[in-house]
Amino acid sequence: MSNNKGTSIAVVAIIIAAAGLGLAGYLVFFPSNGGVRNNMENVYYCSSATELQVAIDTIDAGNGLIMITNNITLDETIDIDNGGDYILQGAGAITIIVGGNFTGINISSASSFILKELTINMAAIISGTTPAVYIDEENNNPVHIQNIHFIGGVRGVFISSNQVWVERCVFDDLDYGVYIHTSYNSHILDNHINNGIESGIYITGSRYCVLTGNVIQYCDSGIYLGNSNNEITVANNIVRDIYAYGIRVYGSFICTIVGNTVSSQAGSIYTAIYGIYALSSSYNVFTGNMINDVKSIPGTGYGFYLEGSNYNVVTSNNMYENNINAVTEAGCTGNQIASCIP
Repeated sequence: MSNNKGTSIAVVAIIIAAAGLGLAGYLVFFPSNGGVRNNMENVYYCSSATELQVAIDTIDAGNGLIMITNNITLDETIDIDNGGDYILQGAGAITIIVGGNFTGINISSASSFILKELTINMAAIISGTTPAVYIDEENNNPVHIQNIHFIGGVRGVFISSNQVWVERCVFDDLDYGVYIHTSYNSHILDNHINNGIESGIYITGSRYCVLTGNVIQYCDSGIYLGNSNNEITVANNIVRDIYAYGIRVYGSFICTIVGNTVSSQAGSIYTAIYGIYALSSSYNVFTGNMINDVKSIPGTGYGFYLEGSNYNVVTSNNMYENNINAVTEAGCTGNQIASCIP
Protein backbone atom coordinates (compact mmCIF):
# COMPACT_ATOMS: atom_id res chain seq x y z
CA MET A 1 0.00 0.00 0.00
CA SER A 2 1.28 3.50 -0.80
CA ASN A 3 1.84 6.21 1.80
CA ASN A 4 -0.32 8.55 -0.26
CA LYS A 5 -3.40 6.43 0.33
CA GLY A 6 -2.76 6.32 4.07
CA THR A 7 -2.18 10.05 4.22
CA SER A 8 -5.44 10.69 2.40
CA ILE A 9 -7.40 8.63 4.93
CA ALA A 10 -5.76 10.44 7.83
CA VAL A 11 -6.60 13.81 6.28
CA VAL A 12 -10.24 12.77 5.88
CA ALA A 13 -10.31 11.78 9.55
CA ILE A 14 -8.97 15.19 10.59
CA ILE A 15 -11.60 16.94 8.49
CA ILE A 16 -14.35 14.83 10.09
CA ALA A 17 -13.08 15.64 13.57
CA ALA A 18 -12.89 19.34 12.73
CA ALA A 19 -16.51 19.21 11.65
CA GLY A 20 -17.46 18.06 15.14
CA LEU A 21 -18.43 14.55 14.11
CA GLY A 22 -15.67 12.74 16.05
CA LEU A 23 -13.78 9.64 15.07
CA ALA A 24 -15.56 6.90 17.01
CA GLY A 25 -17.26 5.42 13.96
CA TYR A 26 -14.42 5.73 11.47
CA LEU A 27 -11.45 3.70 10.34
CA VAL A 28 -8.30 5.79 10.81
CA PHE A 29 -4.92 4.97 9.28
CA PHE A 30 -1.66 6.62 10.31
CA PRO A 31 1.50 5.78 8.36
CA SER A 32 4.91 5.91 10.00
CA ASN A 33 8.43 4.71 9.34
CA GLY A 34 8.41 1.62 11.58
CA GLY A 35 9.49 -1.86 10.63
CA VAL A 36 7.40 -5.00 10.27
CA ARG A 37 5.92 -7.59 12.65
CA ASN A 38 6.34 -6.10 16.13
CA ASN A 39 6.98 -2.60 14.76
CA MET A 40 4.33 -2.09 12.11
CA GLU A 41 4.39 0.65 9.50
CA ASN A 42 0.64 1.16 9.49
CA VAL A 43 -1.79 1.64 12.37
CA TYR A 44 -5.55 1.22 12.10
CA TYR A 45 -8.13 2.15 14.76
CA CYS A 46 -11.36 0.19 14.50
CA SER A 47 -14.61 0.42 16.46
CA SER A 48 -16.80 -2.08 14.62
CA ALA A 49 -16.60 -5.53 13.07
CA THR A 50 -16.94 -4.02 9.60
CA GLU A 51 -13.99 -1.69 10.17
CA LEU A 52 -11.95 -4.58 11.53
CA GLN A 53 -12.39 -6.68 8.39
CA VAL A 54 -11.78 -3.63 6.18
CA ALA A 55 -8.49 -2.96 8.00
CA ILE A 56 -7.37 -6.57 7.53
CA ASP A 57 -8.27 -6.48 3.84
CA THR A 58 -6.55 -3.11 3.40
CA ILE A 59 -3.32 -4.43 4.92
CA ASP A 60 -3.54 -7.27 2.39
CA ALA A 61 0.00 -8.71 2.05
CA GLY A 62 1.58 -5.71 3.78
CA ASN A 63 1.74 -5.10 7.50
CA GLY A 64 -0.30 -3.30 10.11
CA LEU A 65 -1.23 -2.86 13.75
CA ILE A 66 -5.00 -2.94 14.29
CA MET A 67 -6.23 -1.35 17.52
CA ILE A 68 -9.80 -2.17 18.53
CA THR A 69 -11.18 0.85 20.39
CA ASN A 70 -14.73 -0.26 21.32
CA ASN A 71 -16.46 -3.49 22.29
CA ILE A 72 -17.68 -5.14 19.11
CA THR A 73 -20.02 -7.99 18.19
CA LEU A 74 -19.16 -10.20 15.24
CA ASP A 75 -21.96 -11.35 12.94
CA GLU A 76 -19.58 -13.43 10.83
CA THR A 77 -16.06 -14.85 10.96
CA ILE A 78 -13.11 -12.46 10.72
CA ASP A 79 -10.72 -13.96 8.14
CA ILE A 80 -6.94 -13.47 8.21
CA ASP A 81 -6.14 -14.79 4.75
CA ASN A 82 -4.07 -12.28 2.75
CA GLY A 83 -0.56 -13.32 3.79
CA GLY A 84 0.50 -10.11 5.56
CA ASP A 85 2.00 -9.31 8.95
CA TYR A 86 -0.72 -8.41 11.44
CA ILE A 87 -1.06 -7.38 15.07
CA LEU A 88 -4.64 -7.31 16.35
CA GLN A 89 -4.86 -5.71 19.78
CA GLY A 90 -7.37 -4.26 22.20
CA ALA A 91 -7.00 -0.63 23.18
CA GLY A 92 -7.84 -1.00 26.85
CA ALA A 93 -10.51 -3.30 28.32
CA ILE A 94 -12.08 -4.38 25.02
CA THR A 95 -14.39 -7.35 24.40
CA ILE A 96 -15.11 -9.10 21.12
CA ILE A 97 -18.43 -10.96 21.27
CA VAL A 98 -18.86 -13.83 18.83
CA GLY A 99 -22.48 -13.24 17.94
CA GLY A 100 -23.47 -16.70 16.72
CA ASN A 101 -22.50 -20.31 16.25
CA PHE A 102 -19.42 -19.65 14.10
CA THR A 103 -15.66 -19.25 14.49
CA GLY A 104 -14.71 -15.77 15.63
CA ILE A 105 -11.27 -15.39 14.01
CA ASN A 106 -9.90 -17.71 11.31
CA ILE A 107 -6.16 -17.48 10.56
CA SER A 108 -5.32 -19.24 7.30
CA SER A 109 -2.67 -17.07 5.60
CA ALA A 110 -0.34 -14.67 7.39
CA SER A 111 3.39 -14.06 7.25
CA SER A 112 2.99 -13.47 10.99
CA PHE A 113 0.02 -12.83 13.27
CA ILE A 114 -0.28 -11.62 16.86
CA LEU A 115 -3.61 -11.46 18.71
CA LYS A 116 -3.35 -9.87 22.15
CA GLU A 117 -4.93 -8.03 25.05
CA LEU A 118 -8.62 -8.70 24.45
CA THR A 119 -11.56 -10.53 25.94
CA ILE A 120 -13.39 -12.89 23.57
CA ASN A 121 -16.88 -13.87 24.70
CA MET A 122 -18.10 -16.91 22.78
CA ALA A 123 -21.07 -18.03 24.83
CA ALA A 124 -23.16 -18.08 21.63
CA ILE A 125 -20.99 -20.88 20.18
CA ILE A 126 -22.79 -24.16 20.84
CA SER A 127 -21.41 -26.51 18.16
CA GLY A 128 -19.22 -29.27 19.56
CA THR A 129 -16.28 -28.43 17.29
CA THR A 130 -16.41 -24.67 16.73
CA PRO A 131 -13.56 -22.62 18.27
CA ALA A 132 -13.27 -18.93 19.01
CA VAL A 133 -9.91 -18.80 17.20
CA TYR A 134 -9.03 -21.29 14.44
CA ILE A 135 -5.38 -21.49 13.33
CA ASP A 136 -4.46 -23.39 10.19
CA GLU A 137 -1.83 -21.13 8.63
CA GLU A 138 -1.08 -22.57 5.20
CA ASN A 139 2.72 -22.01 5.34
CA ASN A 140 3.17 -22.75 9.05
CA ASN A 141 4.21 -19.17 9.73
CA PRO A 142 4.30 -18.01 13.38
CA VAL A 143 1.07 -17.16 15.18
CA HIS A 144 0.98 -15.73 18.73
CA ILE A 145 -2.09 -15.56 20.98
CA GLN A 146 -1.23 -13.45 24.05
CA ASN A 147 -3.15 -12.18 27.07
CA ILE A 148 -6.60 -13.10 25.78
CA HIS A 149 -9.48 -13.87 28.14
CA PHE A 150 -11.76 -16.47 26.57
CA ILE A 151 -15.22 -16.82 28.12
CA GLY A 152 -17.78 -19.56 27.44
CA GLY A 153 -18.25 -21.62 24.31
CA VAL A 154 -16.75 -24.91 23.17
CA ARG A 155 -13.08 -24.58 22.14
CA GLY A 156 -11.00 -21.52 22.87
CA VAL A 157 -8.07 -21.96 20.44
CA PHE A 158 -7.92 -24.71 17.80
CA ILE A 159 -4.44 -25.27 16.34
CA SER A 160 -3.77 -27.20 13.14
CA SER A 161 -0.49 -25.67 11.94
CA ASN A 162 3.06 -25.33 13.24
CA GLN A 163 4.77 -22.61 15.27
CA VAL A 164 1.85 -21.40 17.36
CA TRP A 165 2.31 -19.78 20.77
CA VAL A 166 -0.57 -19.44 23.24
CA GLU A 167 0.73 -17.41 26.18
CA ARG A 168 -0.67 -15.88 29.37
CA CYS A 169 -4.30 -16.39 28.37
CA VAL A 170 -7.27 -17.16 30.62
CA PHE A 171 -9.93 -19.69 29.56
CA ASP A 172 -13.17 -19.82 31.56
CA ASP A 173 -16.09 -22.23 31.13
CA LEU A 174 -15.23 -24.01 27.86
CA ASP A 175 -15.27 -27.63 26.78
CA TYR A 176 -11.58 -27.32 25.80
CA GLY A 177 -9.22 -24.43 26.46
CA VAL A 178 -6.59 -25.26 23.82
CA TYR A 179 -7.18 -28.03 21.26
CA ILE A 180 -4.19 -29.01 19.12
CA HIS A 181 -4.67 -31.28 16.11
CA THR A 182 -1.46 -31.96 14.17
CA SER A 183 1.15 -29.35 15.03
CA TYR A 184 4.93 -29.21 15.27
CA ASN A 185 6.87 -26.85 17.53
CA SER A 186 3.94 -25.11 19.18
CA HIS A 187 4.11 -23.71 22.72
CA ILE A 188 1.31 -23.46 25.29
CA LEU A 189 2.77 -21.34 28.09
CA ASP A 190 1.60 -19.80 31.38
CA ASN A 191 -2.14 -19.97 30.78
CA HIS A 192 -4.97 -20.36 33.31
CA ILE A 193 -7.77 -22.74 32.32
CA ASN A 194 -10.84 -23.04 34.53
CA ASN A 195 -14.02 -25.14 34.48
CA GLY A 196 -13.41 -27.24 31.38
CA ILE A 197 -16.07 -29.80 30.60
CA GLU A 198 -13.59 -32.01 28.72
CA SER A 199 -9.88 -31.11 28.81
CA GLY A 200 -7.93 -28.00 29.67
CA ILE A 201 -5.35 -28.78 26.96
CA TYR A 202 -5.89 -31.54 24.38
CA ILE A 203 -3.17 -32.44 21.88
CA THR A 204 -3.10 -35.15 19.22
CA GLY A 205 -0.99 -36.03 16.17
CA SER A 206 1.74 -33.57 17.13
CA ARG A 207 5.48 -33.39 17.72
CA TYR A 208 8.05 -31.17 19.46
CA CYS A 209 5.39 -29.17 21.28
CA VAL A 210 5.90 -27.68 24.75
CA LEU A 211 3.21 -27.31 27.43
CA THR A 212 4.61 -25.55 30.48
CA GLY A 213 3.67 -23.21 33.30
CA ASN A 214 -0.09 -23.68 32.86
CA VAL A 215 -2.58 -23.76 35.72
CA ILE A 216 -5.60 -25.96 35.00
CA GLN A 217 -8.46 -26.57 37.40
CA TYR A 218 -11.98 -27.99 37.58
CA CYS A 219 -11.71 -29.97 34.33
CA ASP A 220 -12.58 -33.57 33.53
CA SER A 221 -9.00 -34.04 32.28
CA GLY A 222 -6.32 -31.45 32.90
CA ILE A 223 -3.88 -32.26 30.09
CA TYR A 224 -4.69 -34.97 27.56
CA LEU A 225 -2.05 -36.23 25.15
CA GLY A 226 -4.25 -38.02 22.65
CA ASN A 227 -3.21 -40.42 19.91
CA SER A 228 -0.01 -40.27 17.84
CA ASN A 229 2.01 -37.68 19.73
CA ASN A 230 5.80 -37.82 19.76
CA GLU A 231 8.41 -35.86 21.69
CA ILE A 232 5.98 -33.62 23.56
CA THR A 233 7.21 -31.87 26.72
CA VAL A 234 4.74 -31.37 29.58
CA ALA A 235 6.61 -29.53 32.32
CA ASN A 236 5.92 -27.55 35.48
CA ASN A 237 2.16 -27.35 35.10
CA ILE A 238 -0.29 -27.24 38.01
CA VAL A 239 -3.34 -29.43 37.45
CA ARG A 240 -5.74 -29.33 40.38
CA ASP A 241 -9.31 -30.17 41.31
CA ILE A 242 -9.71 -32.49 38.31
CA TYR A 243 -12.61 -34.93 38.09
CA ALA A 244 -11.12 -37.90 36.20
CA TYR A 245 -7.54 -37.50 34.90
CA GLY A 246 -4.82 -35.08 35.86
CA ILE A 247 -2.44 -35.86 33.00
CA ARG A 248 -3.68 -38.48 30.54
CA VAL A 249 -1.31 -39.97 27.95
CA TYR A 250 -2.70 -42.20 25.20
CA GLY A 251 -0.85 -43.66 22.21
CA SER A 252 2.08 -41.26 22.66
CA PHE A 253 5.81 -41.94 22.51
CA ILE A 254 9.12 -40.36 23.57
CA CYS A 255 7.35 -37.65 25.59
CA THR A 256 8.69 -36.01 28.74
CA ILE A 257 6.30 -35.42 31.66
CA VAL A 258 8.32 -33.60 34.33
CA GLY A 259 7.83 -31.41 37.38
CA ASN A 260 4.02 -31.23 37.28
CA THR A 261 1.73 -31.00 40.31
CA VAL A 262 -1.57 -32.89 40.16
CA SER A 263 -4.52 -33.13 42.58
CA SER A 264 -8.18 -34.14 42.24
CA GLN A 265 -11.44 -32.40 43.00
CA ALA A 266 -12.50 -33.16 46.56
CA GLY A 267 -15.14 -35.87 46.60
CA SER A 268 -15.04 -36.93 42.94
CA ILE A 269 -17.98 -39.19 42.07
CA TYR A 270 -16.06 -41.14 39.39
CA THR A 271 -15.44 -44.75 40.35
CA ALA A 272 -11.80 -44.41 39.28
CA ILE A 273 -9.71 -41.27 38.92
CA TYR A 274 -6.05 -40.89 38.09
CA GLY A 275 -3.27 -38.43 38.85
CA ILE A 276 -1.19 -39.54 35.86
CA TYR A 277 -2.56 -42.22 33.52
CA ALA A 278 -0.74 -43.71 30.52
CA LEU A 279 -2.45 -46.09 28.08
CA SER A 280 -0.70 -47.73 25.10
CA SER A 281 2.18 -45.28 25.46
CA SER A 282 5.84 -46.30 25.45
CA TYR A 283 9.38 -44.89 25.72
CA ASN A 284 8.24 -41.87 27.73
CA VAL A 285 9.87 -40.27 30.79
CA PHE A 286 7.80 -39.38 33.86
CA THR A 287 9.93 -37.75 36.54
CA GLY A 288 9.74 -35.25 39.38
CA ASN A 289 5.94 -35.02 39.43
CA MET A 290 3.96 -34.46 42.62
CA ILE A 291 0.59 -36.22 42.85
CA ASN A 292 -1.60 -35.71 45.88
CA ASP A 293 -5.20 -35.91 47.10
CA VAL A 294 -6.37 -38.02 44.16
CA LYS A 295 -9.39 -39.63 45.78
CA SER A 296 -12.73 -41.06 44.71
CA ILE A 297 -15.63 -41.40 47.14
CA PRO A 298 -17.27 -44.47 45.50
CA GLY A 299 -14.11 -45.99 44.06
CA THR A 300 -10.33 -45.58 43.80
CA GLY A 301 -7.99 -42.69 43.20
CA TYR A 302 -4.74 -43.86 41.64
CA GLY A 303 -1.63 -41.75 42.00
CA PHE A 304 0.03 -43.21 38.88
CA TYR A 305 -1.40 -45.84 36.52
CA LEU A 306 0.26 -47.52 33.52
CA GLU A 307 -1.86 -49.72 31.25
CA GLY A 308 -0.48 -51.48 28.17
CA SER A 309 2.45 -49.07 28.28
CA ASN A 310 6.01 -50.36 27.92
CA TYR A 311 9.61 -49.26 28.40
CA ASN A 312 8.77 -46.03 30.17
CA VAL A 313 11.01 -44.42 32.78
CA VAL A 314 9.07 -43.51 35.95
CA THR A 315 11.36 -41.98 38.58
CA SER A 316 11.31 -39.58 41.54
CA ASN A 317 7.58 -38.95 41.55
CA ASN A 318 6.15 -37.93 44.92
CA MET A 319 2.73 -39.36 45.79
CA TYR A 320 0.78 -38.79 48.99
CA GLU A 321 -2.80 -38.63 50.30
CA ASN A 322 -4.12 -40.56 47.27
CA ASN A 323 -6.27 -43.67 47.63
CA ILE A 324 -3.32 -45.58 46.15
CA ASN A 325 0.13 -44.04 46.60
CA ALA A 326 1.99 -46.24 44.15
CA VAL A 327 2.68 -46.85 40.48
CA THR A 328 0.08 -49.38 39.32
CA GLU A 329 0.79 -51.45 36.20
CA ALA A 330 -1.63 -53.47 34.07
CA GLY A 331 -0.42 -55.44 31.04
CA CYS A 332 2.95 -53.67 30.91
CA THR A 333 6.52 -54.77 30.31
CA GLY A 334 9.97 -53.22 30.62
CA ASN A 335 9.06 -50.10 32.59
CA GLN A 336 11.79 -48.68 34.83
CA ILE A 337 10.16 -47.58 38.10
CA ALA A 338 12.32 -46.13 40.87
CA SER A 339 12.31 -43.65 43.74
CA CYS A 340 8.60 -42.94 43.61
CA ILE A 341 7.78 -41.86 47.15
CA PRO A 342 4.42 -42.85 48.65
